[in-house]
Amino acid sequence: MTRSVLWAISVVGIAGGAIAWATSREPVQTKPPAPYISKASGVVFEDRNKNGVRDNGEPGLAGVRVSNMRDVVKTDRNGKWELGSTDDMIFYVVKPKGWMTPVDKDNVPRFYYIHKPAGSPKLKYESVKPTGPMPASIDFPLTRTKETDTFTALFFGDTQPRDLREVDYLGADIIEPLIGKADEHAFGVTLGDIVFDDLSVTEPLVQKIGLIGIPWYYVLGNHDINYDVADDRMSDEHWERMFGPSYYSFDYGPTHFVVLDNVVWTGAENTPDKKGFYRAGLGEEQLQWLKNDLETVPMNQLVVFMMHIPINEIEDKEELFKLMMPRPY
Repeated sequence: MTRSVLWAISVVGIAGGAIAWATSREPVQTKPPAPYISKASGVVFEDRNKNGVRDNGEPGLAGVRVSNMRDVVKTDRNGKWELGSTDDMIFYVVKPKGWMTPVDKDNVPRFYYIHKPAGSPKLKYESVKPTGPMPASIDFPLTRTKETDTFTALFFGDTQPRDLREVDYLGADIIEPLIGKADEHAFGVTLGDIVFDDLSVTEPLVQKIGLIGIPWYYVLGNHDINYDVADDRMSDEHWERMFGPSYYSFDYGPTHFVVLDNVVWTGAENTPDKKGFYRAGLGEEQLQWLKNDLETVPMNQLVVFMMHIPINEIEDKEELFKLMMPRPY
C-alpha cells in the first residue's frame, strides 16, 4: 500500500546568527523528567455547536489519543482519559482523521492545555502566565471535518524575519498570493526558525500567516528559543505561550504527522564565553514519548516527521532510526 502527500510549497531559508552551533560524540544529556506528583483527567468530546465547551448531548469520543508529552493513552468508551502530571506539563489531544481541534483567530490549532500553576519564570520575552490549580476535568473539543486521502499542504522553512519590516516583506511576497486559496490546501506548517532571535516578532508574523485562512502548525527552531535560561528544559517558555507543546503529533487523512523538537540549548552559564550554544538532539524523554506515540500507529500507516535541524545532524539519531526501522512507510 502506498501513500502520497503533495508538498505544495517550500520556502527555504538559511539558518545562521550569533548563537554558536556545537556537535559532540557524547550522547545528548538533558535533565531527567520530574516525577509525577498528581493526576490529570478529562474527556474528549464532539463539540457539535463548536463553542469549545461540553454541553448536554455532546458525546465523549472513544479511542482518541491524549498525551502529556511522555505517555500516550486512548480515551475509554465515554471519551475519558487520565495521565500523570507534574507542576509543569502540557496535555494535548492527538487530532484523529476526520476530526479537527479548535483554532484561534490566527488559525493556530489549540489542541492542548498547559498546566503551569506558577507560570514561567521572569524572562526577556513574555511566556506562560500562572495557570492556577489543576482543573477538575481537562476537556478537548473536536468537530467533524471532511478529509481526503489525497491532499496538499503548505510548508515554509526558516521564515526567520528579524523585525516588523521583514514580516511585511514576507506578507507581500509569500502570504498575500496565498490569501483566498484556503480551499486548495489542507493545512500549513512552518518548519522552524519562525523568527530570528527577537521573539517579540513571533506574534505579528503568526497574525500575518493566519490570513492564509487554513490551520497552521509550527515547528521549533534554534532561533525560536529563550536564550536567557539555564538549560534546555526552560528554553521553550515563550514557545509554549504561543504554540503549546514543542513536540506533538496529529493525523490528517491517511497520514500521521510527527513534530519533533531537535534543538538542545546548553544555557549561557554553561559555556566559557557565556553566550551558550545549541546542539541537535531529541533526548531520552522525547524519544520515549515518540516510542509511545508510534505504538499507537499502525505499521502500514505513512508517518511524516517534521523537524528543524536536518535529521542527519541529530546526535541521538540512531535511537530515532531504530524506531523508524520496522516501518515501511
